[in-house]
Amino acid sequence: MAVEFIPFSRRGNSNSRLINPSNTAITMPPAIIFYPFIFPSLFFLFGSTVPRTIAINLYPYSYFPETSTFASNSSFETNLNSVLAFLSSNSTTQSGFHKTIVGDGGDSTVYGIFLCRGDDTEDVCSTCVTTGVKASPSYCPNRKQAIVWFDVCLIRYSNKSFFGEMDDSVDLYLWNVNNITNNVTGFTNVLDDTMKTIALTAAQSQSGKKFATADANFNILNKLYTLAQCTPDLTSSDCYTCLMQCIGRLPSCCSGKQGGRVLVPSCNIRYEIYSFYENAAVPAPAPAPPTQSAAAPHGRPPAIGKSISQWHQNVYHFLVAWLSKKLRDAWHKRNQVKKN
Repeated sequence: MAVEFIPFSRRGNSNSRLINPSNTAITMPPAIIFYPFIFPSLFFLFGSTVPRTIAINLYPYSYFPETSTFASNSSFETNLNSVLAFLSSNSTTQSGFHKTIVGDGGDSTVYGIFLCRGDDTEDVCSTCVTTGVKASPSYCPNRKQAIVWFDVCLIRYSNKSFFGEMDDSVDLYLWNVNNITNNVTGFTNVLDDTMKTIALTAAQSQSGKKFATADANFNILNKLYTLAQCTPDLTSSDCYTCLMQCIGRLPSCCSGKQGGRVLVPSCNIRYEIYSFYENAAVPAPAPAPPTQSAAAPHGRPPAIGKSISQWHQNVYHFLVAWLSKKLRDAWHKRNQVKKN
């Protein structure tokens, strides 16, 4: 399991603020939360096959200009509330992205978007957005412009139109506290090559999501996992430029680190030495036509990896159900003892 990411570095003027309040972490209520540090044997058995939808933690980082404010009970606040409501009501869109405008183009007009990570399921996206829009005003109170980054989605609104405009004027750096200990130069070269490849893939994506992931071997035993994403309203050229700007900033925050992120309003990148994304939701290239050499020998099915993954899932759910029953039985037993 990765060490918790720590912030941060910021660009921008002195009349702005980027914060991560220690008391604003939001945990959405799951049926059971899986904690690898409490049950390490389960984590090492299942690794990244554990469904990411079991629990979603939102750790918000918010940015807002200090000088851009509105009065309570004003027309702007009314329009802002409408924008946030529209974003929430459209949170199940398959694209994971939505933009809306409320107002007549004057000073009280509000422009807003949400962007979910490209591998999010509709449920994960919807939960992040609906919870995020409720919480965002408290992170940026009475601000006309705000960006709130959560782990799996982004909420942004402004009194000025920003749709389709590439914006990297504000950035947030997050990194893993652990370092790469062997062949740092080789790791850095693999990271740079892989990041540049997925930047181009994301920018040229025809799926409706400017999103891409890729993994690469950086030594015999370990893999590198990478992700890149832009807001879908950017042109391919602007998306690529935005991602390359983020890649260029990695050395200043995350050199030699086992994981890192650079987030700007229009795009973001991330890398880890563990799998952190869901392959099933990532657009994949069309399969190549079968060839004679690719046929499975003696009629044996080639998709053994899928069956192993399904076995992991089944055993995991069995163990979670068994553990839940044990906890419920212990709770009932303790209550009976207290009553006696």
